[in-house]
Amino acid sequence: EIARPPDPDFVAGAFSGKELALLPQGTNSTEHSEWILRAWCAKKAAGKALRTGVPWDPHDLLVAGVDRESGRVALRPPSGSSADPSRLAANDIVATTFRRNDHIFAVCALPRGAKP
Repeated sequence: EIARPPDPDFVAGAFSGKELALLPQGTNSTEHSEWILRAWCAKKAAGKALRTGVPWDPHDLLVAGVDRESGRVALRPPSGSSADPSRLAANDIVATTFRRNDHIFAVCALPRGAKP
C-alpha cells in the first residue's frame, strides 16, 4: 500500500473502534495513518497465508495487538477473541509490517504444520 492518509469510509468499514484503539496513536496524524495501513496490510497478508484472501467482511480478522518496535500485528478470528487483547492467544496470526520509502508492506507465515 502507498503510505497516505486512509479514507475515513475505508477505516470505518475495515476496523472496529476497539481495533483502532489498539493501534499506536503516534505523535501526529501521519504516524496513526501509517499504523492503520499497517493493520490493513496485516489483514491482507494473513488472508493470503490462510488462502482465503481478505474476507468479504474485514472484521473476520480482528487486530488483537500491536508491537510498535517490531512492527508486528496480531490478528484473531472473532470467535477466538479473549478478554485481554494485549495477550497473544494460541490461535492468533501474526504479520510483520514495515515501511520502505512510501510503501507499507506486511508478511505473514503460518507456523509449520498449521493448516490454513
